[in-house]
Amino acid sequence: MCSQLKDVDQLRLEAEQAMQQASSQRASLEMRAKIEIERLVREAQHHLEKAGASDQAQTLDVLLLDFNITGSHTATRGRHSRRTTDSREPLPRRKTTGAERADLAVQLPRPEWTGWTFPQQRS
Repeated sequence: MCSQLKDVDQLRLEAEQAMQQASSQRASLEMRAKIEIERLVREAQHHLEKAGASDQAQTLDVLLLDFNITGSHTATRGRHSRRTTDSREPLPRRKTTGAERADLAVQLPRPEWTGWTFPQQRS
């Protein structure tokens, strides 16, 4: 009986360790995803700014904030901390009216919406 209790206790400890490892791995994967999303959005902002669409670039900042991504991975935790290499200055905030803020709210797609596409360059 005592041997069985020790075996059960050992299994419980192994299960707890496995759960902690899985939780740590999940947090690591989430952080990596946030870093990659932020990198892609910053790259898109750079392209939008080059094309003269600074309002759309600024809207992407709002998107990052909505998903709690901006700067989420820059917390310093030892020598392995990640830091963004973005040397650009942040875009100046422009004042928005209530109607403009309402336009930024999540809206259902229109019936004629066919999905996300890349803008076509005019020749």
